[in-house]
Amino acid sequence: MHTIEQGEADETTHRVGEMTTDTRAPREAGDDELDSADSYWIDAVQRAMRPAPAVLDEYTIATTARSARGISGDLSDVTVDSQRGYATVTVGDVMGKGLASGVLAANLLGSLEVFRQEPPGEAVDAAETATRDHFERASAFATLFHARLRFRDGRIEFVDAGHGLTAHAHTTGAVERIPSADFPIGLQPAGIPRLPRILHLAPGSCS
Repeated sequence: MHTIEQGEADETTHRVGEMTTDTRAPREAGDDELDSADSYWIDAVQRAMRPAPAVLDEYTIATTARSARGISGDLSDVTVDSQRGYATVTVGDVMGKGLASGVLAANLLGSLEVFRQEPPGEAVDAAETATRDHFERASAFATLFHARLRFRDGRIEFVDAGHGLTAHAHTTGAVERIPSADFPIGLQPAGIPRLPRILHLAPGSCS
């Protein structure tokens, strides 16, 4: 889960690049059966699928993740392009659990990384094309939220491919849920483009 918050316009100091990640899996009956080496590699894979710390001016991006158990298809990323003045935020989930879901998640995240300089709609279309065969052969799909935050005015351009868990908290205290408008990755008909949408972060609001 990510939250993006724009600082108050009259603040003299800003919370810069604050990111927290909790990848500890709660212990359940049977956890002792996991070999220590297996646990080490599972933790390593899950950590690799989490975003690295980012440094931003006037914005705070906080992230937290908690796996139920073992490898999953959860994926997330935050990248900052200081020269172009924007950050790209990605949250997604491949159906199912286990190594297969983790591999598909890594493929999807890697494809989005290749196209991260493209606008969200084009990046998601290109990443889906690159991974379509993998998802079809696995009879799987993934939900995905992929967005670009423009620093100078708080404009967020995003694609929600079946994720449907985005919310925009306004400075008035009202919380607006942002529903999904597209099919998940792997289910969007070929040749039909994604529908990028726009929202704006005012000082003090978050999404």
